[in-house]
Amino acid sequence: MLNPILPVPRDVHPEENPQIPEILPHERMYSIQIGDKLFKLSGASLSYDSPSYFTDYFSQPNNEYGTLFIDRSPRVFKKICQHLQGYSIKVQDEYEFMYLYADTTYFRLNKLRLKLLDEGLFVNIGGETFQISKAIFRQKGNSPNYFTVLYETLQADPFLNSKVLIRPPSMTPYKIHRSPLLFRQLLYLLTGGIVDIKDENHRKQLIEEARYYSFFALEQQLTKTDIRKNPFTMHDEILINFNDIKKDGMINVSSSNQEALVQYSRPHCDRIGRDLVIQIISAEVTLLIDANDSFCSLSVVGKTAKILYGLLSVVSDDVIFEQTDTQLKLTLLVRLDSCYSHINSVEMQDGWISKLVEARKHKLSSLPMSDPSFFNSNVPRPAQTSIDTRKVPPQVIAIKVLRSQWTISVTGRHRILANGVMIDGVSDEANYNNRRGFI
Repeated sequence: MLNPILPVPRDVHPEENPQIPEILPHERMYSIQIGDKLFKLSGASLSYDSPSYFTDYFSQPNNEYGTLFIDRSPRVFKKICQHLQGYSIKVQDEYEFMYLYADTTYFRLNKLRLKLLDEGLFVNIGGETFQISKAIFRQKGNSPNYFTVLYETLQADPFLNSKVLIRPPSMTPYKIHRSPLLFRQLLYLLTGGIVDIKDENHRKQLIEEARYYSFFALEQQLTKTDIRKNPFTMHDEILINFNDIKKDGMINVSSSNQEALVQYSRPHCDRIGRDLVIQIISAEVTLLIDANDSFCSLSVVGKTAKILYGLLSVVSDDVIFEQTDTQLKLTLLVRLDSCYSHINSVEMQDGWISKLVEARKHKLSSLPMSDPSFFNSNVPRPAQTSIDTRKVPPQVIAIKVLRSQWTISVTGRHRILANGVMIDGVSDEANYNNRRGFI
């Protein structure tokens, strides 16, 4: 379920002045021939939305008793008559909206033109007609967008206001070849509704549509996150996938001599920053453990390295990043003091890195890391005679981290560390293959 708490602003219009200016004598009737139909309107009706094409014409001495001939649609003009007579008019679809707006602008009926604009735009999306109110597409964080551009272009069209043209130019209704179903859901979210997101594919589709229309705040609301308060730090945290993080949301609140966690504020959406927890699901991440001193670092390559470097370089100058002709590589120092670790499908106990390093140092183990007893000090280990002394243990132990979560600590801009929250990895290809399953 998603409820993007996006308030819908309301336009407040002052009460219209009930007094009609006497541009033309109110009691006099005037004749206007539109196409094949004759319309008779009082001076009061024509003066209601003035000055206009009509009041200018009938104010001339030679025209006040004549008939004004205009070769336009009587069906469209009937709506204009209703407006001039004080009725509220209802636009049916995108064609009627465009025809009515063109004629209204050409006749310089400013009251009606502004009313049409205030009610928003009529657009055809994937064969369905939608009316999008101005209040919706001008929401803070979601504007400017696709529709504000259409709106402003329509409003500023110089041809519609030209006094030289015999008739308004032909105008095509707005048609957008996108999913009407997904747009209906976006529109419902923008009005404060709740949409049930069925699965991650559905979420991805909604995000793509929000991005297409430039609803940036809504895009951030749709992005999968987990916001909660950490009961040990009493800080609000936001968990988000690394490839969903925006650079302009990264915040360094540390000082030159005081370490602090990097915070994140979703652009166009959040007013405050929260402690950032980065989730990385990638095959391009390796945890390196130095067997000599238990020193740990994170080695990230490829596309994942490029994305992380772009993010972390916003908050620190201490990011180690190498770019060669064949490889991109990012290196981060890490702390795993409070990290929940799951290696080779085994839940690691406290101090598992030290135990692993000690075993490698003294060549004491013939057990694979996948055996739970490897990290269990209560289980007797094999005698040293069972070790093949011809094999020298590697100086660096590599754990492929398939899934992980990290907070980022910075001190000013000169020191950066990744703090492990959760890691899930494998030590060898056999254990990786064990996780494949069957399709």
